[in-house]
Amino acid sequence: MIKCILEDCNNKHYARGLCRFHYRKYYYFKIPFPFLFMGPQKWTEENRKKYLKAFKRRDYHGENNPKWRGGKIKRPDGRTIVFAPGNPNAKLFGGTYILEYRLAAEVKIGRPLRDSEIVHHINGDTADNSLENLEVMTLAEHAKKHSETRNRDLLTGRFL
Repeated sequence: MIKCILEDCNNKHYARGLCRFHYRKYYYFKIPFPFLFMGPQKWTEENRKKYLKAFKRRDYHGENNPKWRGGKIKRPDGRTIVFAPGNPNAKLFGGTYILEYRLAAEVKIGRPLRDSEIVHHINGDTADNSLENLEVMTLAEHAKKHSETRNRDLLTGRFL
């Protein structure tokens, strides 16, 4: 049985002369070979700073990601969602995105929208998020507004 090349390790060889435990440290955490050979007694503050400076993981979150498209995502229904992690109404994708027209309506009225408030597009085009086209109203007002424009069956009263 071939053993790990590190001192004080009697585990079975896995890859590059290292056991599975030490190879994972090397491969996944990018700990260079010299630091693997150092025992815990040689892991000083100075060596730790050198390691962190040389092998710091890259931050690929948000704008640092090469595939970043400005924080806007177009949904299949034509609506756009916007990256707004600090917004209290951001509820999409783990609380980091909000619908663009809701964000525009918040800017228009000067306060965050309540959960009971709905943003109505006056011209009916959900892709048009201009401030003149948006109107904030309650669910009841919104249903009333849409029921006025729809036709009803005279016998049953249902919408056609």
